[in-house]
Amino acid sequence: MKKQFTYAAVILALILAGCGDSQQQGTSGKEKNQKLTERMAGSVTPASQPTVPAKTKPDAPMPTYDVVDRDTYDAPIKTQIELHAVVSGTLTEHGLKQLLQKLYDEANATRGFKYHGGKPTHVFISLYTSRDHFKSGMGQWIAMLSKIGENSRVDTQVKTELISQLDAKPEVKHGLPESKRKEIFRAIVTAEDRADADAQRMYPLPDPLKPGYSQAKASAQVMKQAEVLNTLEKKYKAEVAKRYGITEEQLWDISVEAIEKNWPMPLP
Repeated sequence: MKKQFTYAAVILALILAGCGDSQQQGTSGKEKNQKLTERMAGSVTPASQPTVPAKTKPDAPMPTYDVVDRDTYDAPIKTQIELHAVVSGTLTEHGLKQLLQKLYDEANATRGFKYHGGKPTHVFISLYTSRDHFKSGMGQWIAMLSKIGENSRVDTQVKTELISQLDAKPEVKHGLPESKRKEIFRAIVTAEDRADADAQRMYPLPDPLKPGYSQAKASAQVMKQAEVLNTLEKKYKAEVAKRYGITEEQLWDISVEAIEKNWPMPLP
């Protein structure tokens, strides 16, 4: 479970700078920061319309793609198709929207569901620039489409800032190549995971279904867990900084860069 308080702090700082909000056991850093990470990863261009505009720029290339996951849900409450694909080739905002349109048309034409007349009422499509971005589970998509409800509108979003970064050349910062900074980023996440696991082991939250549970005791335990988590994170990340011979300020800068550039979250 990832409870990445560095990311919470980084995101808060970015929000205060103009770029841009509980505590419960088992809530991972991935889950806690997904929406904020999406917001920080790039400028999102949203659109709401009955369908995605298919042909406004015929010369825009449509990316090639590889479907990495497709899931369906069939129940009285909804019939759903969720699709995830990795894109490659020339990526443009319009080309990504064209691909979303194509995949949406195919999903929307799917039949055979038991409920809702055999048609999908909900459709979710996410496009990623790598399998690692998909596997992270952090919503690190570059474009996505959603339709929630049988007669609802179709919403599309494209992170245009990420498109402009695709051709950027790797930079040297703090005397470190980008590959080394990514290595440090992974070490930061590992340190946060370790702190989270240790804090939960030291101050586990009580089970609300067991006799003797009280909200007051649970709240007190939450505060203890959060306090020790903060202490352990500082300690473990200081060890990372020392191991790589950098300052804690540089460690912070690398965390900010990871969010802004949408580096794939390392897997556990």
